[in-house]
Amino acid sequence: AHGEVLERFVALLQPIGNERALDIATGAGHVALTLAPKVAEVTAYDLTTAMLEVTADAAEARGIANLTTRQGSAERLPFPDGSFDLVTSRLGAHHFANIDLALEEMRRVIGEEGRLAIEDTVSPDDAASDEALDRIERLRDPSHVRNYTLAEWREKLRAAGFEIVSEETGYFGDGTEMNIEGWMERIGTPVENRPQVRSAFENAPAKLKEILRYDGRAFQIPVVTLLARPQ
Repeated sequence: AHGEVLERFVALLQPIGNERALDIATGAGHVALTLAPKVAEVTAYDLTTAMLEVTADAAEARGIANLTTRQGSAERLPFPDGSFDLVTSRLGAHHFANIDLALEEMRRVIGEEGRLAIEDTVSPDDAASDEALDRIERLRDPSHVRNYTLAEWREKLRAAGFEIVSEETGYFGDGTEMNIEGWMERIGTPVENRPQVRSAFENAPAKLKEILRYDGRAFQIPVVTLLARPQ
């Protein structure tokens, strides 16, 4: 993950150094490791033990002593109410089995003065494009649940008890070009799905191709970055 993009994401929270932070679906721990020097303590949380080991090793290698790892699902956070000042989740929400429950849990563990920062791949408002992109994502990675639209994010955050402070839409990694073959390779797309992914791009609605900046070989993935606070 790009250092500059991560720094900007973390800066949204305006940490002053005394906060307890939680990074949900931490993956390789990019956000948690970026946040650690800026807060009192950070918990890197993920469903996958292997990813938590990668994160713990990286923290040790960097001499970061205020990062702990914890395993579990986003829908059942093993923490008391109001345990954290800052909660983050970057590029994980489209894998959550139940996004509404996950957001309710985030709201529960955030203190009244706390803040939530989420970044995730976002679906176009146009229904045909939304459907086509979601099909591509699921073919590429069967563990993909859904990219939500910006309207859905607004609705879901409000329903979970959050007020949106800021929202920004852009492209992943400041417009990093994703080569389709490399994109499939990286996640280990089932071999039998790969021709379907290629043809799904080719046959996508013109509007989606435009949104994805698709050129027949590579594309860019739209993301939304949201900062919210308890209502």
